[in-house]
Amino acid sequence: MIKSITAFWVTALLTLPVVAATPNPAPDYDAFVIINESTLNKFLQAIGPITGGGSFNSGRSSYSWTVKNPLIHISKDASAFTADAEIHSGLLNYGTTAKGDVDVLYDNAKNIISVKIRKASFEIALELFGNKIHITDVDISTFYRPQFQFPGPQPLQSNFDVALPDKKSKPIQIKTFVKKLVLEPGRIVVGSNFVFFTPPPTENSVNR
Repeated sequence: MIKSITAFWVTALLTLPVVAATPNPAPDYDAFVIINESTLNKFLQAIGPITGGGSFNSGRSSYSWTVKNPLIHISKDASAFTADAEIHSGLLNYGTTAKGDVDVLYDNAKNIISVKIRKASFEIALELFGNKIHITDVDISTFYRPQFQFPGPQPLQSNFDVALPDKKSKPIQIKTFVKKLVLEPGRIVVGSNFVFFTPPPTENSVNR
């Protein structure tokens, strides 16, 4: 039975990024977020096996399939999806690997890191008298459709006032420079740097 999957959201504060227990990957960043591939795979494993089927030979023959063990693989500058597929058709039973593409993006304007399985498929084929007969390709990316979204390394506010002893306040603004999103073996890293500055006085602030 195909299980419906809703969007998967993870909420985190900038002060509590997802940090792996490894040496600092970006010592020159003021803040960075790390997303381990194991975090993504825990969710995929919770979906459980997915089954389906179809027919061929003008409806006179049928096949069924089961997909399990879905995994997202993060390597240096690359990301991919795999899963184990079992195909059953009459007396013919065999296993194959579903393979797919994974998009990993960072939206600087929205401060969102997104991970999406774009395509994942496997082939249904039979062997007759030593010849391989292609029946169809099954795209399972629609069943693993959730777009994982995580907050990026930007502060929750871009300006604040500092109270001074003379009962006045000093405005401080923060400008964020996101260097880049990096794919490393087993994890996603997004780092940023901040510039803190006092904005020029406005006419209203001068007349206070």
